[in-house]
Amino acid sequence: MAINKDSNTYTISFAVILVVVVGGLLAFISTSLKPLQESNVKNEKKQNILNCLPGLNFERSDAEANFNVYVKRRVILDYSGNLIEGSERTFENEIDVKDELEAFNVNLQKEYRSIAVSDRKYPLFECQILHVSVNITYPDSFKIEEDSIIKHFEKALDTIKGLEKLNSNAFQGTGSVKLVFNLQLPPSNEAERMVEDALRRARSYKINEFERFFAKVLDIDPTIQLEAKTYYVIPVTGKGLWDAIWGYISVKSDGETIAGAIFDHKAETPGLGAEINKDEFENQFIKNENGDPLKIGRVSSIADLSPDNFKSIKVVKPGSLTDPDAEVDGISGGTFTSVGVQEMLKRTFYVYYKHFNERNLQTAKL
Repeated sequence: MAINKDSNTYTISFAVILVVVVGGLLAFISTSLKPLQESNVKNEKKQNILNCLPGLNFERSDAEANFNVYVKRRVILDYSGNLIEGSERTFENEIDVKDELEAFNVNLQKEYRSIAVSDRKYPLFECQILHVSVNITYPDSFKIEEDSIIKHFEKALDTIKGLEKLNSNAFQGTGSVKLVFNLQLPPSNEAERMVEDALRRARSYKINEFERFFAKVLDIDPTIQLEAKTYYVIPVTGKGLWDAIWGYISVKSDGETIAGAIFDHKAETPGLGAEINKDEFENQFIKNENGDPLKIGRVSSIADLSPDNFKSIKVVKPGSLTDPDAEVDGISGGTFTSVGVQEMLKRTFYVYYKHFNERNLQTAKL
């Protein structure tokens, strides 16, 4: 019996089969890709936490391997700024996606949409970066161009495993020249040895066309100073014009001075509100027009600290700055996004300000 392809029954049956087959295929693809999607989201979050730290710029593919190298402690705070009992994790603890007291697992957007501000969880990430200073002082009677020596030593120092940042300066003293090499490395007990090995390699390089005095500079013993600096990363989230906006702010060990900032969005307008994730906007938080970093907030009297009298960073209309120590230029044409950034910073920073000033608050209440 021939099939009547012009009948309604055939058309409906064909459509049903097609929908079932295509739907099943799409469901299979979605299920297969879910672990990869979740891994990408997880690594992007790790990347943002790392890259808001000064001098770090990891690709997403490198974030997983470097996260526990720099992030040494993970905790959750309550609205009062107090540590939630049982939430402390260290770099030795792997992240368990089912752990409800794991700071990394806190879904800020979900809490922002559905939980009262006083009942939310506030994750905090304690990080370490090793700052190394290498000083080499030699008599200016050597008559050697500083650039030649700097390039020679930089070539060797650049070979140090894990080196994230290197800059150099030359200072003319009375009868001497001082070269200073500033390095940024992952925290490691082997750091000093690695630097010494690099300097030893510098001595072994061929001098080529350099003057005979150059060899004397290589024989001068440099001084090496190491300092492990602590930074705290504060996640923030809020609402822009169209959808979610968020950011990661790193502060120095004083708990107030901003060291780095990263912002992003889900659906802000390109060329307008979407500009919050550009360097021009983010860099204002670490270097104002006076060259100074901003602080997360201030209050006239610590004893009277409250959401109303807590003053945080204002995002103002571009070109209307009146207080460069507490204001940044907003996005031209992105008023609602700028307002959203200001709101989420003040609301969130208030909690962390209480945490970092806990001792002062207790003293003020006595």
